Amino acid sequence: MATVTDVSGVTGSGAGGISSGGGGGGGITLGDVDTNRRVEYRTLILADITGQGITLSLPPATASKTELYVIEGQPAEYGVTGDFTVAGTALSWAGLGLDGILAVGDKLKVVYFTT
Repeated sequence: MATVTDVSGVTGSGAGGISSGGGGGGGITLGDVDTNRRVEYRTLILADITGQGITLSLPPATASKTELYVIEGQPAEYGVTGDFTVAGTALSWAGLGLDGILAVGDKLKVVYFTT
């Protein structure tokens, strides 16, 4: 396997590089991805359990692309037939797969993009 030692082609703009827009035509930059990606960690309290949900800091741009992980558990599935839903800043598991499973002290990791 060859070793890459010259990455100078990565710094251009347009289709030839990614740091200044990548993909040509005014695509997103790595900075855009970093700025718009949100990762929130929550330790559930009684109010979260009784309310069957949490409030995110910002609304996800695409609710269905929100990722929810129960720490020391497995990833949750989005949707009305899944484990949770998101509407605006409200992430809810009421009547869904996580309902009755989550408890006070459980830790969640939520990942989403704002644009």
